[in-house]
Amino acid sequence: MNEEGIIEQTMRLFLRETANLPNVKMVIIDDASSDDTALLVKSFSKQAGGKIQLLQRQLPQAQTGKGTALNWAYQQVILESRDPGSFDLRRFGRGCLHGGRKLPEGYPVFCPG
Repeated sequence: MNEEGIIEQTMRLFLRETANLPNVKMVIIDDASSDDTALLVKSFSKQAGGKIQLLQRQLPQAQTGKGTALNWAYQQVILESRDPGSFDLRRFGRGCLHGGRKLPEGYPVFCPG
């Protein structure tokens, strides 16, 4: 839930590892965290050129489980897509990148915050 201590490192690693993958985007879910995770992500995402997006859930809907947060975020991404029919679900990854782990090439990453 609270990722303030690791989220900046995670975003930097993501940007470094996906520098040559222009169509890859990181969507970070802030599930009503009580620390400064959302503020850090908002600040960092302004410098990331659209490769990092923050989705925020609010109580009482938030903090009902990681699966619920991921499914909610998935729906938000689909709804935001200009052409949902062209969204390739086979290339849609769910996971969390934490210090040092490499990204699978071409896969977006959800990281609950």
